[in-house]
Amino acid sequence: MAAARPACRPLNSGVRQHKMEHPLRDDYQEFRVFGERGPADALRSWLELEGVPAVVESRLLASGFETDYVVCVAKSLAHRARWINAQLRPSDAELEFLATGRLPGQKDE
Repeated sequence: MAAARPACRPLNSGVRQHKMEHPLRDDYQEFRVFGERGPADALRSWLELEGVPAVVESRLLASGFETDYVVCVAKSLAHRARWINAQLRPSDAELEFLATGRLPGQKDE
């Protein structure tokens, strides 16, 4: 019998990140893995902007010093996530806006 692969739980409206120690739901699947949080959050924001529910899970690697960030998407919309991901990549300014909510040149207040 093959080991069950953990799925990611949906993004809570007020919470931006979840840790892997929480129970996970079966209606999400791993989509992409990143070595840094920023690109994972940017992809999650882009997918959600396009109507695909997504969440970023952190996964501690065996060394204990490094972490992977896994973007998980709703299984029912995984095909749409793949299609969106195959489209023209957003510019760096668009990714920064999606990750931070700040427009290019906008200063923190």
